[in-house]
Amino acid sequence: MIYYSRLHPSILKSDIFFAKSRKGLCFISFNKNENEFLKQFAKSHDEEVIFAPKMLHKESGQIKRFLEGKRKTFTLRTDINGSSFQLKVWKAISKVPYGKTVSYSKLAQSVKEIKALRAVANACGRNPLPIVIPCHRIVAKDGSLGGYTGGLEIKRNLLRIENSL
Repeated sequence: MIYYSRLHPSILKSDIFFAKSRKGLCFISFNKNENEFLKQFAKSHDEEVIFAPKMLHKESGQIKRFLEGKRKTFTLRTDINGSSFQLKVWKAISKVPYGKTVSYSKLAQSVKEIKALRAVANACGRNPLPIVIPCHRIVAKDGSLGGYTGGLEIKRNLLRIENSL
């Protein structure tokens, strides 16, 4: 059984949907509507999904405080799946400090995959827990934003929350 909830923070101008298994937070998505979220979620999960905000009280509170600039780290259990390469990249992303950015090439160096820059960028794009695994902190070598699953406006706003833009 997977439970999900949503937030609509005005700073992002998009809903944030997030889902949790019994093991922990397993998915975060920026979507304009619930149906899009459910379609996106179904691509990577085949369990039944139930809207249950009370089951995600802790997760909701931490995400909300982060978006308000009142929280810098998360203390949530997670339940994510990926290749060993993706897990290695996501672990490295999680080490980028609040308020700092790192280039995709520096991230590739940190995981000792300097020749696999495109694969590192693709792993960023497949991050199942944006915000919690802060891929918005990964930027292009020239300091431009690069890409972001939720769109560049959301990435820009997340960096503004952290005063890193």
